[in-house]
Amino acid sequence: MKVPHWQLALGAALFTGGVAVGIRLQVPGRSPTPGDGPAPSTVRPAAGDALFTVIPEGKRPSARPDIVLISVDTLRADVLGAYGDTRGLTPFLDQLAAKGTVFERAYASSSWTVPTVATMVTGLYAHQHGVDRGAFQAAGVASQPPLPDELITLPERLKGMGYRTLGVTTNAHLGGDLGYLQGFDSYVNAGFEDAAFIDATVRDWAPMMAKGDQPVFLWLHYFDPHDPYTRREPYFSELEARSLDAVSLAAPRQVRLDRALELSKMLGKALKDNIKDFEDPAQRSILQNLYGAEVRYTDEWIRRTLNSLQLSEDTLIVFTADHGEEFMDHGGLGHRRSLHNELMQVPFIVVRAGDIPAGQRVSAPVRTVDLLPTIVGVAGGDHKAQVGGTSGRNLAPLWRGEALSPEPALSTTMKGDLVQESLVVGAYKVIRRNQEPLVQLFNVVDDHAEKVDLGPQEPERVKEMLATMDKLLAEGRREGATGAVEVTDPETLKMLEAMGYVDADEDDGYGH
Repeated sequence: MKVPHWQLALGAALFTGGVAVGIRLQVPGRSPTPGDGPAPSTVRPAAGDALFTVIPEGKRPSARPDIVLISVDTLRADVLGAYGDTRGLTPFLDQLAAKGTVFERAYASSSWTVPTVATMVTGLYAHQHGVDRGAFQAAGVASQPPLPDELITLPERLKGMGYRTLGVTTNAHLGGDLGYLQGFDSYVNAGFEDAAFIDATVRDWAPMMAKGDQPVFLWLHYFDPHDPYTRREPYFSELEARSLDAVSLAAPRQVRLDRALELSKMLGKALKDNIKDFEDPAQRSILQNLYGAEVRYTDEWIRRTLNSLQLSEDTLIVFTADHGEEFMDHGGLGHRRSLHNELMQVPFIVVRAGDIPAGQRVSAPVRTVDLLPTIVGVAGGDHKAQVGGTSGRNLAPLWRGEALSPEPALSTTMKGDLVQESLVVGAYKVIRRNQEPLVQLFNVVDDHAEKVDLGPQEPERVKEMLATMDKLLAEGRREGATGAVEVTDPETLKMLEAMGYVDADEDDGYGH
């Protein structure tokens, strides 16, 4: 379905009259040929492409820079060249990363969109903001609590600092009626649309953004790497050409492609019933190539959109993702169902000439809950001095060579009856569930794939990390938020005691 141009322009048109608008278009699918003009899949970066205009000699970076926040749905960190991938899926983002600082170990607060994006815009964990449920059905988003009005969101904070605030997102879970209008001068949500929608909207806003009468905050959230997939050419065929081998030719490739596209549309039980298809490496590689082509397609659209803005060189650009994606890494597909690294480690890149060193890499763990205080801090504000506070911290000392004490990274998710929590402290990560396996411990530096459970060998470390997790989960818990993992069954508690994870004299259960 191609969205009419008048709908794309509506946000900008209403903004000029001083009205903030949140549009949510319920679209059944995404167009394989989005936008006007040549498809980005046929456009290569032109020689001399320049992202920034140059700061005049002697001019210092602005005390209140323009800010562009780019978040991509379902983007695992390890598909970016800046994070080690060698397939060339993100040439523009890799160039962007070379201009700034890359946080090598950034952890999302959840493994699906609803809670983790709410964390990004509030600086609070899911148990604190309470936006931790929701589903998309034929009639739209159901059972999702809106962002609480009393929370002070990132755009609200920046608007209070004199910023013009603009946002365009392509995920129905981020609709204006779900609280995401808060603080925006103009906000457009497109349901589930592709990157062309974002590009068209931003181009409509360009004259207003170029006025220069006040600093601008612009948030762009892309949905394209999320299933269901569209075959993006020539990127898909390029990836397929590298994948063809004796294994993949065991059955006709087109049959496998049709099956992969069909399965990418499945949800819940239907996907679970068909997941064995992806135990076949050839079938799985097609799905991964469809995903990889979507990533490459998104990278190209981001390039085109940012280059159209003619940004000042001292613009702060923050790039991240809400969560990653699993391709049978731990026996599953998609996201939300676990808290392993393929879902939890996301890209986190910051760029700003004159402030943020180019080519720097930070290996210390950071968190997406740190995003709000970091942006507010660069804009000249003190996030803790503003109403509401946050659970994150300003990461600027890490790129300025200053000391910053380590903080644990907390993540939570729930799917049906399954509740999971994880905590990263230094090189170690503990995962706790209310179903088997109940507790696992990994050294995520030496064992990034999380294949070796160290829990039985290090029960004291597990106990210490679980105690820290319980303390964090008790801080600022919002009424109605999903409860922490709690095991009270006597037999299960005996098993945990035998493993050394609880003491026999503890009478307060397991996880609160």
